[in-house]
Amino acid sequence: MYAEVAAKSFRDRLTLSALGGAGVGLMALLAVVMYESMGVDTSFVDDLPEVLQSLMGITPDVNYVVGEMFGVFGPIIVLVVAISAGVAAIAGEEQAGTANLLFTQPVTRRGVVASKALVLVGQVALTSALFLSGALLAGAFVDVGVSAAHMAAAAVHLAVFGIAFAMIALALSAGTGSRSTALGVSSALAVGAYLVNSVVPLVNGAEDLDRLSPWYYYDGASPLLNGLDLAHLGVLLTIALVGFGVAMFTVGRRDLSSGGSSRKFSLTGRFERLGRLTRPRVGGLVSFAVWRRSSPMLIAGGALLLFGVAMGAMYPGIEESLREAFSDLPDAMASLVGSSDLASPEEWMNAEMFSLVAPFAILAVAATIGAGALAGEIHRRRMASLLALPVKRSHVVLANAAAV
Repeated sequence: MYAEVAAKSFRDRLTLSALGGAGVGLMALLAVVMYESMGVDTSFVDDLPEVLQSLMGITPDVNYVVGEMFGVFGPIIVLVVAISAGVAAIAGEEQAGTANLLFTQPVTRRGVVASKALVLVGQVALTSALFLSGALLAGAFVDVGVSAAHMAAAAVHLAVFGIAFAMIALALSAGTGSRSTALGVSSALAVGAYLVNSVVPLVNGAEDLDRLSPWYYYDGASPLLNGLDLAHLGVLLTIALVGFGVAMFTVGRRDLSSGGSSRKFSLTGRFERLGRLTRPRVGGLVSFAVWRRSSPMLIAGGALLLFGVAMGAMYPGIEESLREAFSDLPDAMASLVGSSDLASPEEWMNAEMFSLVAPFAILAVAATIGAGALAGEIHRRRMASLLALPVKRSHVVLANAAAV
């Protein structure tokens, strides 16, 4: 029975893992090959301010694109897969109304959590392996200056890093029964970990605080240069085991619900105002559709707000360094970062926010909301009840389109 639970969960989430891993792997392959074919002189990278190198995921002495793929894009995709799958593991079953049906089978709650945890490990491992395949193919076409063994070591660090956050999301999912709460807290922890690892150590007197961030134990030992670091992997595995243990404990201490979250052991139950932000308002089809999908809007919007404030606050301190480093920026590189002169505030914000981060965030929200607009209602078994009301199907479609 547990094998069937695990197999079904893996099948349900296979598309996200496969497309995420294959997409970022293909991106790595194309980016490295095309970048090398341009013959861009990347010596200017060594002159970039330390804070910018840290934010861009650049590792000294490693091919610029390979470093950025392993430092930024790979971790982002792995975290998306890990957190979304972890959140859906228990809270998703409750929201879809299938939790009670699942637990009427001859299974224990902790057995189901263990099965879901095993599936999470497989999903993150698959995503990381597909990403690694693209990077290795790139290394077969061009000399990227990184051995296959070291890229594999970085992929192992990435997989364990993703598993740690998957277990954090699983613990929140099992402990609260609220998909929006688990997603919001997990995402906030991931963003906070990135900023603590990248920005905080650059503040005088806070050089060692990056060790508080799980992100540090992913790339702090530079596995692309030095290979596996067992101590750092041990820290990430400890985080994963703690998250798994919390999930096993809390799922047995909380009343599971079907289609809604329990108040016991629930963050939204303890902090009522958190629940008010994402509680559906049934004042009409459009308002209902908007509030049903407010969580991804609030999470992505909040993350963009924090990132924008950080980028703006950082600029005055690195203006001179940017002017020197980007005075002779190659055209190909200017196209890649979205600007040819990062020494002006407008171009700095354009390169850091509007050419890459903001479009990805907006597209992610649009895809999530758009995909869930109708198919999500059908999946959660609410469409039949909605269409039983005196409303036309076309009105339902138009209302969801307006919400999107």
